[in-house]
Amino acid sequence: TKKKFEEVENHKQVVDKVAYFPAGYNAFTKKISDNFDVENIKGNGVISCLLTFVIEKDGSITNIEVNGSNHSFNLEAMSALKKIKDRWNPGEVNHVKVRSQYRLPVTMRFE
Repeated sequence: TKKKFEEVENHKQVVDKVAYFPAGYNAFTKKISDNFDVENIKGNGVISCLLTFVIEKDGSITNIEVNGSNHSFNLEAMSALKKIKDRWNPGEVNHVKVRSQYRLPVTMRFE
């Protein structure tokens, strides 16, 4: 086990920069909210999901996955994210652009 620990220690990567949306987190979540078509949602009360996606080295969004209990909400959250065409500033490790995974919880109340 000591050898495995040393191997892990020798391959540490330090994130110089985390991926970020140029206009900021609040602007990103507002874009998702603005793209959300509530007419497509079936259900009442508080509905939530978790969007997971990859920010590529070029700043594009790929590998979108959604996890939540309301199917119509999940589909609309994924659709709202796909409509955003703005590029992110990618993360960097050792001053080299890298792919980054991003997780975004989405919660809305419907009455």
